[in-house]
Amino acid sequence: MFRLSQLSLKTRFILSVSTITTCALLFALGLVAYHNFHTYKKDLQENAEMMAEILASNIAPALLFEDKGTAREAFVILDGNPHITAAIAYDIHQQVIAEYPANNSANVAHKFIFHEGTQFSTHYLDTYRRVTLSNEEVGYIWLRFKLDILYERFKQYTYVFAMTFILAILLTLFLISMLKRLLEKPVLQLMATAQQVTQERNYRKRIIHDRKDEVGTLLDAFNNMMNVIEDRDKQLLEHSEKLEQIIELRTQQINHRANFDALTDLPNRYLLMDRVRQSIRSIRRHGGKLAVLYLDLDRFKIVNDNLGHMVGDKLLIAVSKRLVKALREEDTVSRLGGDEFLILMEGIENSEDVENIAKIIIKSLQKPFEIMDHTLHVSTSIGIALYPDDGDDENAIMQHADVSMYQAKKSGRGQYIFYKPVFEIDSRHRLCMEIDLRKAINNEELMMVFQPIHNSTTGKLSGFESLLRWNRNGVEVNTPDQFLPVAEEIGLMKKLENWVIQYVCIFIQNLDQHMIKDLRFSINLSPGSLRDPKFVKKMVETVARHHINPSLLEIEITEDTFLEATEAVYDRLNSLKEYGMSIAIDDFGTGYSSLSYLRNYPVNTLKIDGCFINDLETNNSSQGIISSTISLGHSLGMKMIAECVETRGQSDFLKIHQCDLVQGHFYSRPLLPDEAMDYIHSCHLSLSRQWKSDTYTL
Repeated sequence: MFRLSQLSLKTRFILSVSTITTCALLFALGLVAYHNFHTYKKDLQENAEMMAEILASNIAPALLFEDKGTAREAFVILDGNPHITAAIAYDIHQQVIAEYPANNSANVAHKFIFHEGTQFSTHYLDTYRRVTLSNEEVGYIWLRFKLDILYERFKQYTYVFAMTFILAILLTLFLISMLKRLLEKPVLQLMATAQQVTQERNYRKRIIHDRKDEVGTLLDAFNNMMNVIEDRDKQLLEHSEKLEQIIELRTQQINHRANFDALTDLPNRYLLMDRVRQSIRSIRRHGGKLAVLYLDLDRFKIVNDNLGHMVGDKLLIAVSKRLVKALREEDTVSRLGGDEFLILMEGIENSEDVENIAKIIIKSLQKPFEIMDHTLHVSTSIGIALYPDDGDDENAIMQHADVSMYQAKKSGRGQYIFYKPVFEIDSRHRLCMEIDLRKAINNEELMMVFQPIHNSTTGKLSGFESLLRWNRNGVEVNTPDQFLPVAEEIGLMKKLENWVIQYVCIFIQNLDQHMIKDLRFSINLSPGSLRDPKFVKKMVETVARHHINPSLLEIEITEDTFLEATEAVYDRLNSLKEYGMSIAIDDFGTGYSSLSYLRNYPVNTLKIDGCFINDLETNNSSQGIISSTISLGHSLGMKMIAECVETRGQSDFLKIHQCDLVQGHFYSRPLLPDEAMDYIHSCHLSLSRQWKSDTYTL
């Protein structure tokens, strides 16, 4: 079978140039012929339309009056045009009025089929035209032109193009022959030298020439190529060895990245899961136990949000080093991502071994970390699951360790908890709560209750603490400690707090309309709100929008929140205090407080935690703590509030020791808005008009 690759370069060169030239000529000549043919065809069409236009204007009156004689006389102008073979004029009723030539012997079979414009057939060009007079249609004209001159012109073009093509091919062949002789010699020289180099493997062979054209450049390129080949032949072995080393190194790096955490260089989740899987297989064959510890750092988000990710990353690295140091060599420490770590302990005898390791881990992380001029304190919550006690495979063990970690967080910071099947029920319950909580605001399930606060000496009503309740699905009422941790975790806390602030402002606004202007309302805020740079602005705008005196609002913050606060948080609290609001520390006495922040930061009120009030009448220690705390607060110029007051003995003790304000079930349980208004009535505060509950509905 014939193949082009079997031909010599010379033959292929001639064939290629000839083929390209022929195709180019055919295309160019065909394009010119096509253009001229259609140009002439278009001219013929325009002439036909112009003739029809002239004839239509001349014959219009005759068609209007159906004057056949005048119509035939109008066709006289066609006698001088040899290309018109026939013409017919129709009246508006499509009846023939005049025809050309007069007997129309060639067109008697023509029927009236009107097509506006021109139409080409094989031998003729038909032109149809409406005839109008004063914008009124009076008839039609049909003209037929012969296409003989068009085909004659096409034959002339074909003859000229054929002669031009032949002459161009002959000239091309002549030029190819001249060019071949010019290029053939150096190409043959290059071929011979290449063959010699191949046969003798003499890479020092070069082509000597004095050409300055492109062929000379090709020969120089050949010589340069020989130089490169000679050098590369010497370097090839060295590069081959280096390449093998690089490939091995890159393979190791890729495997490391696939299995180890980029920040801490600890095994990642995939490597840990593989090790857990292999360990489980070994236990199934030989017996034994393993434990998976799921760790989540407490307070890490505060570090990240306030000190930046660079500090957070360095803290994670420091934590990972302490974990490795605290464990046995055969244990595996893994980082899942964020502030979560997993530990695999193999070859354990019983749960006491795991418990001892958990205690060591918690203790090791209690020591402060020195990171970039910051002294940081973190703790960890640990969930523990054992194989085969707590699951059949690695996925179940991991899931149960995760559930246990969540239970440890609920129990408080720095705790470890072993998995129990009941945790699964709690986990599902929490998921249902999360789903319901997302819909609570739109479903109008949230409600506010207000617990009265009284002056301990005079008994006068001083204000209320605003407390949020969730009437979940209209079935059960949930207190904040039941759902606020979930709201904080899923990012709904700001939305809930905005709802509370709006509600309280509307309630105070309506009290103001009833001429009640001296009751202060406290609102509990989470740490997340104070970390928001826009919080103060939003709070001020809300208060201003409802025309409320800022002094009627008191912001309550837990003692732990205050201890973890940054300078930015203190600045925001100062701004709120300067605006006129009061700042209170809730649950005072439970957070290992430092007296320095009480002296230096914007605190107006200390709220004694209820755990000290519960056994006040029987516990001398509680009595001493409360009396000294009240004295301390007064010495710092602060008001003191005691919560959870439930007996007269507790009330009398607080009154004797001059605690400023008290609240609790001894005075009143938390009240719904309407009940709060009735309570105000009972305290002999006058109203300007009857209270309506719908005036404070959001």
